[in-house]
Amino acid sequence: MEKPYKPISCSFYDYLEAYIIEGSQHKVIYKSEQGSMETTYVKLKDLRTDSGEEFLYLENGTKLRLDKLIGIDEILVDQFPKTC
Repeated sequence: MEKPYKPISCSFYDYLEAYIIEGSQHKVIYKSEQGSMETTYVKLKDLRTDSGEEFLYLENGTKLRLDKLIGIDEILVDQFPKTC
């Protein structure tokens, strides 16, 4: 069963928006549904909210819940405060 969604930092969210606009490939590190750490190099396409959970859509068709995201390039989610 999926854990309740925990929003990420607004500051990190701002990075995601900028990367989407930029349109270039980035190293995306995240936890898979099985709990393993995955890394892919891909363009970020969109951010959406569904039922109170935020998702990042990648060019390769992957849909990531934002609290599963570990980092983009060398910028880690945990480097930012949890509040807006």
